[in-house]
Amino acid sequence: MILPFRFKQKQLVRGALLHNYFLYDWHNVKLEKLHGFHHPRIACENAKRDFDLTPVEENIIKRHMFPLTPIPPRYKEAVLVTISDKICATREVFAALGRKIAHGRPTAYLAHMFAFLIAFLPWN
Repeated sequence: MILPFRFKQKQLVRGALLHNYFLYDWHNVKLEKLHGFHHPRIACENAKRDFDLTPVEENIIKRHMFPLTPIPPRYKEAVLVTISDKICATREVFAALGRKIAHGRPTAYLAHMFAFLIAFLPWN
């Protein structure tokens, strides 16, 4: 990976691989609507139980949902994973919306677009 700064590659990869290590299907649990708020803590607890984590790896896992979770990442490796996670999530949302349009479900498309706008635009 070519970046204009140095980073801890092994810790970046381990943190990235473990950042969603919550070990449950979030679609089928009571926390479904609050999953985004709780899964970083749960993933970190699971990862700490199963692996020896460095502070950088722990920060990647705990802070990757910023700004949904209020404390920002501390390390540049955690910032990289946070930004990458947002890019992937955005692509997944728009891919799902495209499938809804292609299958003739414009109402579902509009509902998702409205939810996206409410969730991600800065409302003052």
